[in-house]
Amino acid sequence: MYYENVPAAWDVLKTPPYSANPDVLTKMPLFSQYLQKTWMEGSFPVTLWNHFDNTGPRTTNLAEGWHNGLNTTFGTPHPSAGTFLNWLQGAQYLVQARGIQLNAGRQPTQRSSTYRELYQRIDHDKLQFGLQSGWIFVNLFLINRHSWRQKY
Repeated sequence: MYYENVPAAWDVLKTPPYSANPDVLTKMPLFSQYLQKTWMEGSFPVTLWNHFDNTGPRTTNLAEGWHNGLNTTFGTPHPSAGTFLNWLQGAQYLVQARGIQLNAGRQPTQRSSTYRELYQRIDHDKLQFGLQSGWIFVNLFLINRHSWRQKY
């Protein structure tokens, strides 16, 4: 729903601010063009990468956490095939056992208080953004209400 705000924000942000650094002056327009071609007009529509309305897990965080756990478990980025298969069998057993426990009525593991507070803050900020965005459109409508009546 709020992904409609992205093009309006991009119109403001796509012109980089002035910098005294010549490297920044050279690179920022190129970066802006890349963002425009790839993320605003390219193969990745805003609805695909904007997660404002997402209330579930953010995929990259889950994947990053899982990979971090793998690296920690093995202590090396490329374990031997035997070590990996032994770990995979153990992981499969734990997932299967957890599924049986949940089906039998065991409560899901609670998130840590840090994550609960983080998600509460995110939800609060989303609500505030939505309210503020709504007021912007209400005020625009009130200012231009005569032109709206003529068009519609």
